[in-house]
Amino acid sequence: MSQSMSNHRGLRSAGFSVVEVLVSLVLGLLIVGAALTVFLSNRQTYRVAEALARIQESSRASFEIMARDLRAGGLNPCEAGIPIYNVLSNAGTVWWSGPDGTAGDNFVLGFESATTLPGVATGSSVGQRVAGTDALQLISAQSRGVVVGDHNPRTSSRGALAAFTMALNTTSHGIVTNDIVLVCDFQQGAIFQARGVASGSANIRHAVSGNPGNSRNKLDNAASTIFYRYGCFQGLETVAGDACRDPDPSRVDPPRQWPALIAELSASRWYVANNSQGNSSLVRETLQNNAGTLSVVQVEVVRNVVAFQLQYLEDTYKDADSVINWSDVSAVRVNLTLQSDEAVADDGVTRAQRNFVHTLALRGRTE
Repeated sequence: MSQSMSNHRGLRSAGFSVVEVLVSLVLGLLIVGAALTVFLSNRQTYRVAEALARIQESSRASFEIMARDLRAGGLNPCEAGIPIYNVLSNAGTVWWSGPDGTAGDNFVLGFESATTLPGVATGSSVGQRVAGTDALQLISAQSRGVVVGDHNPRTSSRGALAAFTMALNTTSHGIVTNDIVLVCDFQQGAIFQARGVASGSANIRHAVSGNPGNSRNKLDNAASTIFYRYGCFQGLETVAGDACRDPDPSRVDPPRQWPALIAELSASRWYVANNSQGNSSLVRETLQNNAGTLSVVQVEVVRNVVAFQLQYLEDTYKDADSVINWSDVSAVRVNLTLQSDEAVADDGVTRAQRNFVHTLALRGRTE
């Protein structure tokens, strides 16, 4: 009691009443509360802004990579619409082997959400495709190609060229043994597996060997009776095979030589798969040649993908199951929905989401 009275007298002697002290405490608490409210509000705003910025960054990265594949879809170094003959032994049996027949078939190919993606199971396990999402397959030449200087398509050696061998105009062509390549000119093209590519050599063989290997030595229609020679006008050569010839020799200046180009083939697939973090990611599958062994590699491009839908411009924009002729598809509309890594709301559950729509033209179909 005496201590309380002493404190009271001390406050009064200091010029403060009890009421004034209490009012000061209340005001202080109000100020602290207001400051805390502003801090929490700013913190929430920052979390939402940061989440949206990360989503925006993820979308930018995914579309930049996807655009490269899409714009090159169906592209070859020569002419659009030429027939492409596939001589791979596994042509048409695995997705990356490319088409067998007329030009454009399966170079660009979409899969609706309910359509099976060959070689990829749909389910909830890590790496499996997420149900309800679309998928896309793209095959094209990786570059503008390297010039074919000479070609011996026959069974016997011709000069310095062994049977079934092309001599390129540079040793810096970047093609190695077992690469899947595309060679073409103004009239036609062929997909085959490069064989016998020695280091520092300009020569590439297309003999029946390798894994998967080539089904035939001739880079032409299976029913053809000629040995199509790339670099010759219309692929024609003299009977002896020493020189190119023209079907109309009466012309004063027959164009005996045609430019022919060869490039490594690029094959990629895009779809949404389950990841090890318990959500889903947009992934890109590609064919790679590792020291002569071909393998398909799945690379995670961006996480937290909620939806992935595609439409294709034929005469109008259509879903994949409504496209009549994939060779006529000239653009792809990509609809991608992403969400934030963490919850941004006070409920600890709600995440930020953004939807992005991009339309990308297929350069090989529009030029």
